[in-house]
Amino acid sequence: MVNYNYLLLGNNQADLQHLNQLLTQVPLTNKIHCRHTIGEAIELIQANQYDVVFLDTHLADQSGLSWFHQLPAPPVTIVISTDAHYAVECFDLPIADFLLKPITLPRLFRAIFRALASPVNHKKQDANQSILLYSGRKLHKFTLDDLLFFEAFGASTKIHMPGQTIIVNSPISALEAQLPVWQFQRIQKSFIINLTKVSMLDAKAVWIENTRIPIGLHYREFVRELFPLVVKKEL
Repeated sequence: MVNYNYLLLGNNQADLQHLNQLLTQVPLTNKIHCRHTIGEAIELIQANQYDVVFLDTHLADQSGLSWFHQLPAPPVTIVISTDAHYAVECFDLPIADFLLKPITLPRLFRAIFRALASPVNHKKQDANQSILLYSGRKLHKFTLDDLLFFEAFGASTKIHMPGQTIIVNSPISALEAQLPVWQFQRIQKSFIINLTKVSMLDAKAVWIENTRIPIGLHYREFVRELFPLVVKKEL
């Protein structure tokens, strides 16, 4: 299973600590490094390979976006700021996403999903990424991009794919820990969905192909933040 490394750049220690704490809750996180200046960041980038850089618009030594403009081949970057006006400038730059502080965990998940799907990400998930699971005594290889959703089935789990459903031995909670969080999310106790397969949604349900999957009451705020332009505040 691939693990991911993140570099956090900003001049506010409390903000960096908050983002660091959120990232520790994101599955498959490997390393998180925090720095305050571009000079410190350059040294780390030369010595490490980061999957995503979180860049504050304000750094200790210069503007974060000014530095980004100077880069001939910028890394996969998510810009963070307390000022929403910077979102307009980011729109015209090769930036994966813009996060307005204070950052919430659901919004962070969505930003990471976008960043890791970026064409320049060296670990971008491709159609061949897979997971091995037992169904009875047989070990099956499932390509993640083929999976529509997971449905709890007692101590086992139904895996739904186009035209096919297979029951695997693992409980849904065990599967949740093995899946990339930016592609698969739990939307109620009994269902995990492939976010890339959602064809329609409203305040109370999502549709994958022709299947309606209700959103659990405790997950509705989370889903609203994942799809803020579609799901309304009445959640």
